[in-house]
Amino acid sequence: VIIIGGGSVAMDCAITAKALGALSIHIIAREKMLDLPADEEEVVLAREIGAIIHPEAEVTEVSGTNTVHFRSLELRKDGTVSDLHATLEASSIIVAAGQMLDTEGRELIKGNPKDGIIIKSISNEASLNAPTGGKKPVVVCGDAVRGGGDTVVRAVADGKRAAIEILPNQPVAPRERPSLEMDFVGIKWE
Repeated sequence: VIIIGGGSVAMDCAITAKALGALSIHIIAREKMLDLPADEEEVVLAREIGAIIHPEAEVTEVSGTNTVHFRSLELRKDGTVSDLHATLEASSIIVAAGQMLDTEGRELIKGNPKDGIIIKSISNEASLNAPTGGKKPVVVCGDAVRGGGDTVVRAVADGKRAAIEILPNQPVAPRERPSLEMDFVGIKWE
């Protein structure tokens, strides 16, 4: 498994991939090893499970055959720096890098009612309540509209609200509440 990114999500992907049976895991990150945006504990855990981290690396190409080409700077023992090019093949490639929309993407998520593209943004209450004229809207949420760097909790909440917006009449099956009861040193806690 090849994971592109150096944040907490990338490390979580590595840990999960290992738990699901991945034989080898490579993490390609742009940052220096000591500057990875992931929590330190997650980096340590990823390394403990055998993930190989390629810091200060830049992906140059991802081919349709699950091949990732990247380059990194290598500091030689004599103090010189060389440009190292490498290729890895994988059964799975996961992109877990923070992403931002470019200018065209930002224009697209604004919508164009004249062309029949109605946008409902989960982070904008006004757009959620705006009439669509009977047309199916395009629902946008998460980092695409929030600009990245938000919390996982808010991203999950956005996804849930988007699903409800897309399928408003879909019945939601009631979930059984999990028991929080526990036994601690012979004392039962409700």
